[in-house]
Amino acid sequence: MLTVFTSAVYPDLARLWYACVIRAFPPDTTSFEIFDDSGGALDASWFPRATILPRTDSRRDFQESYNDAIRRAKTPFLAFIDTDIFWTSSGVWLELHPYLQRPSLAAIACISRRHRPSHGTFAVVLNVSKYRSVMNSLPDGFLPMNVRFGPNVPMDDWFGYDTGDRITHAVREAGYEVQLRQQAEGGPLVCFESVTMYRRTAEHVEEHSLASMARNSNWLWRGCICSLVLERLHNRLYPATKIHSHRSAGAFGMLMGMGSRWPRGLRFTASCLRAAGQVERFLLSAPPH
Repeated sequence: MLTVFTSAVYPDLARLWYACVIRAFPPDTTSFEIFDDSGGALDASWFPRATILPRTDSRRDFQESYNDAIRRAKTPFLAFIDTDIFWTSSGVWLELHPYLQRPSLAAIACISRRHRPSHGTFAVVLNVSKYRSVMNSLPDGFLPMNVRFGPNVPMDDWFGYDTGDRITHAVREAGYEVQLRQQAEGGPLVCFESVTMYRRTAEHVEEHSLASMARNSNWLWRGCICSLVLERLHNRLYPATKIHSHRSAGAFGMLMGMGSRWPRGLRFTASCLRAAGQVERFLLSAPPH
C-alpha cells in the first residue's frame, strides 16, 4: 500500500528516524527505503526490513533520489519523510489514508514550507500515479531551480525554487488538490531543524569560523542545538554503539559565544529536549512491528 522513503547521510540520525517509522506504519502494508547519500556509511544491520539504496547514475544525490523513488515505486502511495522529522504515533497514517482515496487529492503534506505554498519533502504522502502523470510534462520533478542568482545579482533579489516547489505547483495546475498542513507544533510529528546542514558544514569548517557563521545564521545555531540533543538521545538509546563526533567537541563553547541569541537559544533548547523526550517515550512504549 505504502512506501516510506528517506535520504540519509548520518547513520545515527537515520537509526532514530527508522526506529520511529517502523512503529508508526503498519508492517504488513508498508515498505521502507533509505537512499544512502553518505556514500556507504549506513550499516544495513541497523535497518532491518529496509532497502538501502546506493548512489547510481540516475540517483546521484538526494535531489535526484526523490524523482527516482516515484519512477520505481511499486505501491500506490509514497511518503517522503526527512530523517530529522520523527513520527511518534501510529494514528497519523490511519487518519491520512481515507483522505488519499479521494480521486481529486494528490498529496497531503503533514509539514509544509512556510514561505511558499509547497509540500517540499519534509513529510508528504503522495499518490504515485498522479505524480507520475505530472512528471511526464515536468521531468525534473522535485529538483530545485535557480531563477535569479549569482555575483551580479543583489542578494535580496535572488530567487529560485527549492526541492518540491515546482512539482507542487504543477500538480495543482493539473487540477489536483494538495493539502498543506503543519502538524509538528505540539502534535504527533516531531521536527528537529537543520541537523544535516549543520553537520555537513561542521565537517568542512574549523571551529572558530563555524561559531562566527552560527552567530549570523538561524539555521546553523538551531542545527547545532538539534544535533547535540539527538546525539545525546541516540547514545542513551544505543549505548553499545555510542557516537562521539567531532561536531560536538567545541559546540558548547560555540553556543556560549552566540551572545544575544542565548535567550532564544535557551527556549529553543528546552523545546528540543521536550521533543527528544517525546521521541524516547514513543520508542520505549511501542515495540517495533
